[in-house]
Amino acid sequence: MNTSPKFTKKIVYAPFTIPLRHKFDCLAVVAVLVLSACGTPTNQYSGESSSTLHPIAPSPMSAAAVVESVTGRVNDDFIAWVGDRVFFDIDRATLKVKADSRATLNRQVEWLNRYPDTGVRIEGHTDITGTEVHNRALGRRGGHAVQSYLIAHGIEASRITTLSFGKTHPIDSRKSATAFAQNRNAITRRSRE
Repeated sequence: MNTSPKFTKKIVYAPFTIPLRHKFDCLAVVAVLVLSACGTPTNQYSGESSSTLHPIAPSPMSAAAVVESVTGRVNDDFIAWVGDRVFFDIDRATLKVKADSRATLNRQVEWLNRYPDTGVRIEGHTDITGTEVHNRALGRRGGHAVQSYLIAHGIEASRITTLSFGKTHPIDSRKSATAFAQNRNAITRRSRE
């Protein structure tokens, strides 16, 4: 009497089933299919077989998408290497005499001198205390303080625009002294041409 076990389990794969004893045959078929896909490359344009690979044409991008991509990278580099913001004291639009604000502005001057065809937009921001009218005016004065510093250090005024957001775009929306200090700032961004 034959005591060897019979293979009764089956691998079910729609739309057919494969007996388990044929799993090695299936693996061989899969290997042949995979290797056959590694044949001679085909020209993507003519469909002819070729012995050299042809590059795949990149998908077309709109001019706006290209500009947005480049602008985003430039702004990221500007923020990482130069610094994009300086901070103000409570209800003040004069630049702090702190070394870090001066160092940030000096790096901005250096960067703008390195890229003479690039303009910047300076956005003035305030904390949430005070009226909207007062904060818009305060943000405008903060932006102009940064603009004046850049102009005094040789940057052409035509390359700089200012905009005040007042208290409408806080960095930190919490109501604490730390949050208020972070929100009293002027942010320099590369302007889009």
